[in-house]
Amino acid sequence: MGQVSIILIAGLIFLFSFDEGMLAMLESPNRSSLWVGLALALLPGGLAYLWGRWLSRRTEEVTARRFFLIRRSFLAFELMLLGGFGLTVYLLKLPLAIDDLLRFIPIPYTRKLFAILPLLAGMLLIRAAQYEVERRIRTSEWRRREYLSVNAKFLILPVFPLLAYMIVNDLIDRCPLQVRLFFIDNPYLYWLVLVLLIVALYIKAPQILQGIWRATPLRDPHLREMLVDLARQTGVTFKEIMVWHTGGARIANAGVAGLLPWSRKIFLTDCLLENFHPEEIRTIVAHELGHIKHRHMWIYMGFSLTYFLAAILYYAYLAPIWKDLLGEGPVIDALSTLIFFYLYFVLIFRYLSRRLEHQADIYSVEVTGDPISFKVSLLKLAELNYMPKVMRRIFELTLTHPSVEKRIEMVDRFLIGDPKALELRKMLPEVKLAIFITSIALGVLLNFGGPAFESEADLHYMRGVEFHREKMWDKALKEMDKTISIDPTYKEAYLLRGMIYYEEGSPEKALEDFERLRDMVSEKKVRQNLQRLIDEVKGEIKAKSG
Repeated sequence: MGQVSIILIAGLIFLFSFDEGMLAMLESPNRSSLWVGLALALLPGGLAYLWGRWLSRRTEEVTARRFFLIRRSFLAFELMLLGGFGLTVYLLKLPLAIDDLLRFIPIPYTRKLFAILPLLAGMLLIRAAQYEVERRIRTSEWRRREYLSVNAKFLILPVFPLLAYMIVNDLIDRCPLQVRLFFIDNPYLYWLVLVLLIVALYIKAPQILQGIWRATPLRDPHLREMLVDLARQTGVTFKEIMVWHTGGARIANAGVAGLLPWSRKIFLTDCLLENFHPEEIRTIVAHELGHIKHRHMWIYMGFSLTYFLAAILYYAYLAPIWKDLLGEGPVIDALSTLIFFYLYFVLIFRYLSRRLEHQADIYSVEVTGDPISFKVSLLKLAELNYMPKVMRRIFELTLTHPSVEKRIEMVDRFLIGDPKALELRKMLPEVKLAIFITSIALGVLLNFGGPAFESEADLHYMRGVEFHREKMWDKALKEMDKTISIDPTYKEAYLLRGMIYYEEGSPEKALEDFERLRDMVSEKKVRQNLQRLIDEVKGEIKAKSG
């Protein structure tokens, strides 16, 4: 029915890995990058649209497996779009151009998110191309506007917690000096804010899903009573059974959302209710109850939160190895982050997700005692949603659900008493291993995590920036001196210290720092602008002495 786009998340990683710091003051923002960014977004989208139109005009019958491969082919255009966006960010400095254009908006952290708009526009163009294919092959009555609206909501889903986080940063940025210094001295608080936002996201998941697709309570009294009775027998509690109104989309699916029993909801699409017998619906809902019984939502949330713990340790202990091997720079940092994210959320998380789906399948068969209806429902779901029943291993590696063939095979293994299938009735070994590794990682962080959040040089530099904002020159200089003594290659510290010297009337000292900085930077445009600054300071010193 839609899914969070890994391409968009990769774009966000590229965007927020770009950080010129104080050196951005020496850049000359080029607004032409806005037009280039838009062109690079429109080009892959336009090519994808032509590809989709060509595919939609072909008359031969398309199998479910071929349809799956056609949908996967659009990934090539998404990768092309991501590559173009990365070039616009790092080579053409798109974030600087956006910041310069929107400088009148007094929220510096939040306005950075506007730079993601070209990527979003390109993604929607590619979705428009997919619409043409789906409408022709699936004979869908889904209207283009509705299709793009639903896909846009799924696309921007990962932006919302980030937007909230940026707003919190802007609020902190407007607080008194002592509050800002408190957050700098306790950088874990920023991670705590992210954790709270993600927990809120999981708690409010039912409302979010209802916002993406209109849903109303299940009205069929007989079916409702049968499903509520099933939940009562299994000891599972939830607030409501909702019907997703997919209209012309004709999508058969079910889901469960919500951590807490009093807000948790089970969702069934209208297409599922129209095409499945009550006994089949009962086994599908039992599968969703299995997710609740085995606390899968808590596992998903725990896995999401553990990402931040893993990321802290990764940046503290493993990322420096990448820098030693490949060099430093924002592009290397972004690629390193992207690889780590892909390993964690695509390969590892989706492997775990497939195991949890098998566990929910076994629960359904066990509590309903109706494996036939459950297997029939799996086959019907694949047929109605035009999904292949058999899938190559390489494709399955990146999916959250096993193929129908694998799911039926696991059910059959459970029915004959296969030990590997029977262990799915208990906590998975992978979950136990994840808990153990998380405990070890947390212990490492608590005992050796001093530099894991921010380096000591970074902390002194950020304190100096805040003192500089308040025109507290002496305190700002002390912090810059400490920063440079810890890390003599800290470019931003030389720039800021030079600015402070200049502002307090010591151009000779400012000149020394500017000249040191010029010898350290390699980017041509930055060196040119820095040389102009040096020439101006020299001229002022000469005029002053003459």
